[in-house]
Amino acid sequence: KVRWRKRVLTGLSVVTFVLIFLTGSRGSLSAVLAAVGALLIRGMSSGWLQKFRIRHWHIILVLFAIPLLAFFMLQHNRIGHVGTYLNDFLSLTSSQRGLKSGLSGRTSIWDIAFRLLRAHHRWLFGFGYRAGDRMVGTIDNGYVQLLFESGLIAGLLIFGSMLRVFYLLWHASRPRENNAWTRYYMMLWCLMIVYFLNNISARYLFSFGSPFSLCVLCLMAASRQ
Repeated sequence: KVRWRKRVLTGLSVVTFVLIFLTGSRGSLSAVLAAVGALLIRGMSSGWLQKFRIRHWHIILVLFAIPLLAFFMLQHNRIGHVGTYLNDFLSLTSSQRGLKSGLSGRTSIWDIAFRLLRAHHRWLFGFGYRAGDRMVGTIDNGYVQLLFESGLIAGLLIFGSMLRVFYLLWHASRPRENNAWTRYYMMLWCLMIVYFLNNISARYLFSFGSPFSLCVLCLMAASRQ
């Protein structure tokens, strides 16, 4: 039963990753990969990855597959074709959605937001909730939007509360024993990593209209207990 459950979870994880890739959302894709990397680093440093049973045929299969995959990719410049496909599909060099455009093409709007803050001397208190859409447009950066609307004082309080949730989840997810609560807190900790990184190209860091943001706000409220 446990083995069947693990296979289902693995399959769902792969399907979810493929769906995120197909949407072409570079910010979400990068955030998920970073969360997976952080999870693997924690697993290796704490030793819980050693609990996975690796059989001899697993090692033989991997060692046999690596040279075959390398030989296949080097033939007919398939590596170059894959790189071109990823560049075109994810628009990595596009002026509208590429890496240099902040993954959203909104860097010019970020500059406008900073110029308004500087011109009106509103760094400390901001312009008010939802003022970004009215005065600047779609900022598509949760941190810039939080600064523009809430200012440094309220913004630091809000962001500090989120960092507190992140720390509490990290502390609660330390693999002391293999139980359901540890895995649950570990999942929430990884979701917070996705949340923080994805808000570089999204604007729901502090928003009542986003389900993801509402989940984080509920975590902020629950962490008071």
